[in-house]
Amino acid sequence: MGQTKATQERRMRGEERRALILAQAKTVFARTGYAQASIGDLARASQVTEALLYKHFESKKHLYLTVLQEAQNQMLSSFYERVERRASQDVLDALSNLLMEFRAAALADHEGMQIIVFASVVADDPLVIQIMEAYSAAMSAFVSQLLQKAQAQGLLPAQLDLVAATWGFLSLLIGLGERVRLHLTHQITEQTLREINRLWLHALRTG
Repeated sequence: MGQTKATQERRMRGEERRALILAQAKTVFARTGYAQASIGDLARASQVTEALLYKHFESKKHLYLTVLQEAQNQMLSSFYERVERRASQDVLDALSNLLMEFRAAALADHEGMQIIVFASVVADDPLVIQIMEAYSAAMSAFVSQLLQKAQAQGLLPAQLDLVAATWGFLSLLIGLGERVRLHLTHQITEQTLREINRLWLHALRTG
């Protein structure tokens, strides 16, 4: 039997409410962090009761993990799209602008980036670790594939260790994340990022 119109409307309202809770929770977690955000704060931000929030998410941790996962998915999707657009025209240009495209993706979703960076604060949680490891693995695989493509086109030395090259880039991202976590973003200028990217790529091409 098909669902009645009333049932479909109730489900749609529930889906919309869940999406609203996630959006508002993202703002709260980005502003206060996981530990400081209470269920009351999260419910008030979404203008729902705590009981209704629990109807959609069994705990604050469940809500946080969902927000973290969605933030990572959005970040990866945005970064991939920007880099692939360049790579479709010129792989070397894409490699030359990796850090700038990451910066652009982060600025496009500042709250999401904050949540990803500050996830390290609760990194003793096995589920958080699992999500962060999956994020790192996805980023690593994407950069590695781009480097392989450049190597196949003769743009990088045949003897280049692609694993080391990939980890070199990931190390740059980790360093940038630490500066964000320590509120040192004023030191991350566009010029600085371009120079860091240039030095990384120069080392790959000449090393």
